[in-house]
Amino acid sequence: MKTVFCSSAIILNSKKECLIASRNNKTSLKDYFEFPGGKLEKNEGFKDALIRELKEELGIIIFQENLSHFTHVTHKYDDFFLYMHVYLIKNFKQKFKNADGENTIWANKESLLNINILPANKIIINKLFQFLK
Repeated sequence: MKTVFCSSAIILNSKKECLIASRNNKTSLKDYFEFPGGKLEKNEGFKDALIRELKEELGIIIFQENLSHFTHVTHKYDDFFLYMHVYLIKNFKQKFKNADGENTIWANKESLLNINILPANKIIINKLFQFLK
């Protein structure tokens, strides 16, 4: 089974809402939402991949010093094994645009429980709820 290495961001605004994006334009797991991020490219570190993905997907500029390591997640999907580092970005105020046409929303704690989010992201939400208490 193939292992996929990814980085993801919990982007929180001043209301403690999280930025999440749909996967409608993706080829797999289309009916889900996810935290922004993506796969590492060859010879790329987790932080570098996240910085690149956030710029490509949302047009936002983040520097390594803005990233606070939050957790790492592993999850076995049907056709691959995911290994993902998750970073926290607090008090986010930049304007962003969704470059790949996905639906991007700010979700509060309650709505995160009712959104069809990727299984690996549910693990992140559980830790996020503990953090936000």
